[in-house]
Amino acid sequence: LPIFIHVPGPGVANPLDFVYVEQYDDARYLDEHDRVEAYEQLWGYIQAAALGPVDSVEFIGKVTEENR
Repeated sequence: LPIFIHVPGPGVANPLDFVYVEQYDDARYLDEHDRVEAYEQLWGYIQAAALGPVDSVEFIGKVTEENR
């Protein structure tokens, strides 16, 4: 999962936005505006498609029962 990092800019400096992406054999900090924005959009899609907490618990319980 990506980790979003926002560092407020002191005074008149612009804030810094990063995405930390960890993989099996690598980890990267991405700071290009377009790449950060793309990860934020992707994360929004994932959150929109995800089940809520109650539905997640019910789904996990159902799958567990089906696979016993």
